Amino acid sequence: MKKTISVILSAIMILSMCGCTKKDKETKVSSDNGVAVKTPDDEGVKTPGDDGVLTPGNEGVKTPDNSAAQSPDTTTSPIASMDIERVNAPVKIVDKDGKEIKTLQNFGPVRLMESGIFYTAVAPDDETVTQYRIFDPKTGKDKLMGEIKDQGYIASYAILEVSGKIYTLTTVGNLLDQEPDQLLLLELDPETETMEKYVLSEDGFPYCGMTEKDGEIVLFHHDQQETLYDRVMKFDPKTKEMKEIMCYELPKDMKGETVRGISFYGDKMYVLTVRFENANEPHLMITTYDGNYKKLESYEISNAISEVPGNEAPDMANNEMKQMVSAFQMLSETEYYYESFSDSAHFGDMKTGKLLLTSPAMECSKGSGKTLYRILPTADSDDYKLASEENGVFKTVDFAAKGEGYWIFTASSCKDGHFLIGTCVRAAEKMEHPEKVDIYYYLDGLGE
Repeated sequence: MKKTISVILSAIMILSMCGCTKKDKETKVSSDNGVAVKTPDDEGVKTPGDDGVLTPGNEGVKTPDNSAAQSPDTTTSPIASMDIERVNAPVKIVDKDGKEIKTLQNFGPVRLMESGIFYTAVAPDDETVTQYRIFDPKTGKDKLMGEIKDQGYIASYAILEVSGKIYTLTTVGNLLDQEPDQLLLLELDPETETMEKYVLSEDGFPYCGMTEKDGEIVLFHHDQQETLYDRVMKFDPKTKEMKEIMCYELPKDMKGETVRGISFYGDKMYVLTVRFENANEPHLMITTYDGNYKKLESYEISNAISEVPGNEAPDMANNEMKQMVSAFQMLSETEYYYESFSDSAHFGDMKTGKLLLTSPAMECSKGSGKTLYRILPTADSDDYKLASEENGVFKTVDFAAKGEGYWIFTASSCKDGHFLIGTCVRAAEKMEHPEKVDIYYYLDGLGE
């Protein structure tokens, strides 16, 4: 799934850079209910062994997928890959013993939040409408918070919960036609069962992201024009004020900079970007900013990418650096975690540019609770495992996908100690056995 998303997004990126006719855009950010919203101001690499503990130089590491960085086959329309039938699928929520708590009718992401299990569904009376819902396992209540007609793409890797409200970034419209797609910041309130929409761009790009700092949301998005403008915005949920705090530019000649992620550690903001000399010379950078968003220093981490097993050849490393990023987090003032959509991930040191730790098919859990990593330990194993990481060592968590053919494909957590672990069977097996639905385990105390 992550690889499919990467291919789609990269195809859209290339198409958007090749002279598609778009509307002129304003920098205005608006709310659909008339709320006043301000406009923007002018040493060795380690990999995990079969025992789940990291050891130097483990063999059999998978090569990262690089297809997303390649130009799409112009003989085949990429729109075909987007023709997904909008049908709800039954998803079981069970406890640690497998006892069913609830069956959801789901289409889209499923994520554990402090207020419950967030998910989306196709409206039963109109397949063009996407519902945004929250199910609380503690009370059994399933609430509809809002609806979006003609949803194009929801940035499922960038869903936040701040002060009891859920925030998502969503496009409206067909992603691959020549018409502009609206990019929205959605504010969902499980308490009042309401949804607020804020228009970030009338011609937005589906790849975007956000994080939280001191109760405020910092997000980035690509605003498509002849020059691709990457706008970094700050949104205050209390005042509803939206401000642009910086802007990166990537012209059509591909000599510029584009944002891949934002993270905070202490009082500093860290922005992950790809800086291009030209289309074939990418540099992966981390730039630091102070509390007033004044630029401090920039560090290049391209060497860490080239040290990942499978990326030794320059063209492989370059393709990896062009990838969209699904997770970027600073773990200290110098150490970071990086994860792309092509199942490539590593821990690195920003100041030295060195790769500290890597794993094939590593993916971090989402949410505000304890971080777990989904790992395929060896190239010979098809079984994904969950592990915690501390001081450069992965420790396998005592959880296994139950049922023949099931494997772990996602994990999320919240501050109260609960986890939601998603398991499924391979696509081919599901076609043969449609009764084998996705199963999410709602449990606590995992990894303690």
